[in-house]
Amino acid sequence: MFTEYLILESMNTISYKSNFSDSPITMFDDSNGVISISGRAIQIDSSKFWNSMNSKLNEFLQNSLEKVSIRFQMEYIHSSSIESLLRFLELLKLNTKKDKCIEVEWLYENGDEDMLELGNFINEIVKLPMKSVSYTHLRAHET
Repeated sequence: MFTEYLILESMNTISYKSNFSDSPITMFDDSNGVISISGRAIQIDSSKFWNSMNSKLNEFLQNSLEKVSIRFQMEYIHSSSIESLLRFLELLKLNTKKDKCIEVEWLYENGDEDMLELGNFINEIVKLPMKSVSYTHLRAHET
């Protein structure tokens, strides 16, 4: 059974987290036109999660500003989720009015060449304005 937790962060920002640890955390911020997707997408059958995301995307695009920004900060993505993520971005591209600006930011941990290559692969396919940004993961000091 697929369910998700709805976390209202403000009147215009809603975060979603499924009840499975294999789904990413998603945030739709209508007031700023921002979608954030982070964490792990390791579902073998990712269709339920991504179908839900596609529905949320359609609602978001109806209410969003002239600029739509999507930020991905993924730790891991299963191949079935990659296919669904590509469909999600194609849906974004198809349903965005020509007067809206779309920006995609692909964050990857410094040194994670696999995630960098995946971002480049996705960029080649969907052909949206996309930039890859490396970050340093700060780990708690172990004693």
